[in-house]
Amino acid sequence: MGIFFKFIWCWLSMLLVFEGLNAQSTTPEKTIINHKEGSVFIGQVLSENSIQTILLLSTGDTIHIPNSKIKKIREHIIVYNGGKFHFTQGFFFGYSSGFGLSNNLSSSSSQVEFLAGYRVNEKISFAAGVNSSNHFIPIDDFTFESVRYLPIYAHCRYYP
Repeated sequence: MGIFFKFIWCWLSMLLVFEGLNAQSTTPEKTIINHKEGSVFIGQVLSENSIQTILLLSTGDTIHIPNSKIKKIREHIIVYNGGKFHFTQGFFFGYSSGFGLSNNLSSSSSQVEFLAGYRVNEKISFAAGVNSSNHFIPIDDFTFESVRYLPIYAHCRYYP
């Protein structure tokens, strides 16, 4: 159990060290606003209150959007060509699973993975995850060997 606490302490220490890099961001963060009518606006929020949000578009125009007409707001993102975007801060979660069979259906394997992490800024993210991997292998007609792995891992990512 001592190794687990050392891992958590190390992970949190690195998170605090890299938090200082947040101020060194050079890419301007954007906001995507989805209007209830279906329009999508991308820009920087100049101000917002309980009545309206003022958004500076990339064209240089400023628009005033009543909050009652806003369907969804996505903040702290970088927008790429084609409307794809990447969040630059906050928590994220992931899930994946897989299943496989052999040619004669005698053996099988499956796995499930969960990941939870935090984006420090647009370039750095940290996470921890667990993966359950199960394998069933036939020994003879009536006997199967079951092998199960449960690795716990750390995940760090740097976006250049």
